[in-house]
Amino acid sequence: MKHRVYLEDPTVKRQRLHRYALPLPLCPLRTSLACPIATGAGLLLFLAGCVTTPPRWPAASVSVPAAAPVELAPAALLPERAEAVDMPAQEDQQDALPLTRDGALLTALLHNRSLETAAYDVEIGATYTPEALSAFEPVLTATFTTGRDKQDAGVSATFGDRLNQWSSLSTQVSSLIGTASGGIGSITELETLVQTLSSLEQTAANGEALSRHYVVTRNTQGSIGVSSYLPTGTSVSLSATGTHADNTATDGEYTGGWSLDLRQPLLRGAGAFVNLIAVRQAQNQAAASVLGLRKTVLEIIGETEDAYWNLALAAEVLRIREFAQTLAAEQLQRAQDRFELGKAIQGDVLTARAEYSTRAADLANARATMASENVNLVRLLNPSDESNWKLCFTAVDTPEAEAADIDAGQCTARAMAYRPELAQARLAIGDADLSVAGARNDLRPRLDLIASYGATSSGNTASSLRGALNSTRYDNYQIGIEFETPILRTGQRARLKRAQLAQSQAERALAGEEQAIAAEIHQAVIEVERQQQQVVAGAETVRSREAELENAQGRYNVGKLTTLDLLQVQRDLIQSRLDEATARIGLTQAITRLRLAEGTLLDARGIVLPAL
Repeated sequence: MKHRVYLEDPTVKRQRLHRYALPLPLCPLRTSLACPIATGAGLLLFLAGCVTTPPRWPAASVSVPAAAPVELAPAALLPERAEAVDMPAQEDQQDALPLTRDGALLTALLHNRSLETAAYDVEIGATYTPEALSAFEPVLTATFTTGRDKQDAGVSATFGDRLNQWSSLSTQVSSLIGTASGGIGSITELETLVQTLSSLEQTAANGEALSRHYVVTRNTQGSIGVSSYLPTGTSVSLSATGTHADNTATDGEYTGGWSLDLRQPLLRGAGAFVNLIAVRQAQNQAAASVLGLRKTVLEIIGETEDAYWNLALAAEVLRIREFAQTLAAEQLQRAQDRFELGKAIQGDVLTARAEYSTRAADLANARATMASENVNLVRLLNPSDESNWKLCFTAVDTPEAEAADIDAGQCTARAMAYRPELAQARLAIGDADLSVAGARNDLRPRLDLIASYGATSSGNTASSLRGALNSTRYDNYQIGIEFETPILRTGQRARLKRAQLAQSQAERALAGEEQAIAAEIHQAVIEVERQQQQVVAGAETVRSREAELENAQGRYNVGKLTTLDLLQVQRDLIQSRLDEATARIGLTQAITRLRLAEGTLLDARGIVLPAL
């Protein structure tokens, strides 16, 4: 089963790394107002926001180079050339698992833990732009309240009068009782007494409870509105309100209205450029996270390939050490045979035995190095949660030296276009430019053009509101300006100076990064050239040492060469083979590190990162 890893030429997506990427569409306000004055005010505000451009602000399209100055030879996609390694569990472990370079790279891409972690950074970075754009989303607000308000109106005035009557009637009763005790003088006096007693009874009944007056008001209020902040800096809000109040003292009353309010900055905060600064910085942050993923992939692929060739070198060293031990064992046997025949002294046997022990120790070191390189590859390939640390790999591919002239100027030009660190540094400069623009905007005074249009109405019923709200005779409108500015502007000046210093720092950082990468490229080119010369010299040295050993062996057999001299010739041959193998694999690794320094290793290996 082939695992697909689609990669994308960085020149295709390089336009996304602009300082101010992805132009944002403006949403024009589309309203139909009954009042021509309000319509004209709204159009004036919108046009002012579109055409107002702060002076002396940086251009909005500084980007990473759109294409590499020197084109690369196309490479077949990695999944088309290799398959991921299916590594067995520990209980199913084989003696040695064949492994190709491309198979190791593809397996690392699919399973390496560091790449999984870096992929989260890209997904996190993608959330910043929607968050910044949310500042321009319409906001809906609505409220509804209902309740009762009860207020004390004081003691009843009627009851006060009753108290006065009580006092007066009490006097009359006392007088009538005195009269009655003296006898009833006439019928008229008797009727008066009866009426007075009846009135007294009613007054007493009314005074049984202290009546107080209260005003009870029941209120119901509701409002709904939509507001939006446009990229031009324009603030627009449309709202409607309604209120119903009913109390015990008056008749119920309905009030309502609607209002369209607009505010357009003319100086500070005017125009789409400054209001989209946060969005453009968020886009830069998202682009930087993608570049960070590319940088991580480059590092992992470079480390994996380097580890693969280290394993291949360890295998060759192991074979050379085994050959060296075989030579030492043969020499020890010859020395013992010659000693038994009386043709050699005991010292020759001791020298040969010491050499055999030394080469056995070298062989043990080579086996330990081989095991260590296997563990390193297991970590990079990360086959499963329970990694089989005892896995043994066999490097199938042989190093292929690219014996071609390498131009340091072309390599440097490619590095300037492909290295993700430089693209990130350019994005940092873009962020610094935006910060300077924002700080300059804060230095300007606030001068806002404001306008509102609406209507209000009231009535005893809800239906009575329609007459005023539907008629332009009762429309309300206002238009004016607001001005505000700090007198000293100390904080704003300090913020601008800090932004300008950060801008200069980012520019210096980019220059320093370019210089460091140029030096890295030249060092890598020097190393490639050195390894090329070492490969040629090493091959010639091996051929000479092999001929020298053959000649020394013949001279030793006829007794013209001592055991120590023969062992020294063997050591020279072994060392020449080690040097040749190190130079041959070292050349391949040097070329890989040069491609890594250029930032073109992924393209050279047919690895295209998915568009995230």
